[in-house]
Amino acid sequence: ARTDSETGIEVTKNTDGTYNYDLSKVLAGNPTPKIVHPAFTFGEKQLTGIWVAKFEASGLTNGDTGDAVGNKKEGASSATPITEGKTYVRILPDKISWGYTYIGEMQYQCMNMKENKLNTYGWNTEVDSHLIKNSEWGAVAYLCYSAFGNVPYTLSSKDTYDSTEGQLRSTTNNVYGVYGMADGDWENVAGYLDNGHKWLEACGHSSVHDGIRYSYFTKSSTGDRTESINEEYAKYWDKYEVSEQEKKDEIQVGSETLNCTDLKTKAKEDIECERKLAELTSYVWEKLMDKKGIGANEISGAYSYCGWCDEGFNWKTKVEDKNITYSGGWNNDLVLVGTTANCFFMRAGSASVETGGILAIQGTVGGDTSTVTFRPALSF
Repeated sequence: ARTDSETGIEVTKNTDGTYNYDLSKVLAGNPTPKIVHPAFTFGEKQLTGIWVAKFEASGLTNGDTGDAVGNKKEGASSATPITEGKTYVRILPDKISWGYTYIGEMQYQCMNMKENKLNTYGWNTEVDSHLIKNSEWGAVAYLCYSAFGNVPYTLSSKDTYDSTEGQLRSTTNNVYGVYGMADGDWENVAGYLDNGHKWLEACGHSSVHDGIRYSYFTKSSTGDRTESINEEYAKYWDKYEVSEQEKKDEIQVGSETLNCTDLKTKAKEDIECERKLAELTSYVWEKLMDKKGIGANEISGAYSYCGWCDEGFNWKTKVEDKNITYSGGWNNDLVLVGTTANCFFMRAGSASVETGGILAIQGTVGGDTSTVTFRPALSF
């Protein structure tokens, strides 16, 4: 540990190499201790910089021609699949974003950019390409709020990126910034709750490529739980802690022990089970405070959790809420904290969601939906 010379607040180092301090000791209006942002810790390596894709990922069935992949065309019963050996991640303006893809496949497509097999990108294999991490998203978001950036507008119109209005969507208010981080689609980021839920493994692996399926998480040898992340991929994912009860899938409600699935089911009629859902999420929220710079606790004192209301199982701020209720941070950007099945994270929101924005964060299962896309980042 060290004491920050300007604030006198103690700064500690986490086991993952990132830094932390007690936010409650920072008085309103006073500076915070200076720490290395977690986006610049990559495994055991301290980075001097990162590259973030300027636009959301897109791809075509035949390299630079053909149909947009991950795009469900009108009247089609399924999304357009990739063409092995021809489809690659493209970062271009004003294209149809690559959706309908599990988060594990998104990670594969981003990591596969490193190989540069089609000589598409201007680099050698010394780069580390990957799905943008939750911490890396946070770094870009905070730069937007600095003297060097611009908080991008959430616009429903889709003017070209270089038009006067289109540049308002940029993180720098000109054509040199990053686009679509406030009004594109929701974007999956590489961050997960270490809770052992089956969706970690079920959604956290790639499709089969050349006979190989890449699994970033290990399935438990017993039951349908996830054991852990595969260590060789650990640096590509931000890990967040959950309570011991959630991790063991043994939730104590009074004298009864329930698994997470049964807890959710019973919470529809049992207020004590509903309170336990809120309690599990509260623990996640508190542990997120250890991860400075992601744009969660620092920008909001409240959050929504997933529970039962009149509209079904949805987001709410209090156990007693009967309707869907959202909490927001700066600029009212959504803060929706996941637990149990919502074990991955996505960011941004969309132009159709008034409370979307560059600091919006939501828990998700990581499945394949039309409204969720992705973007890569590079570490050198």
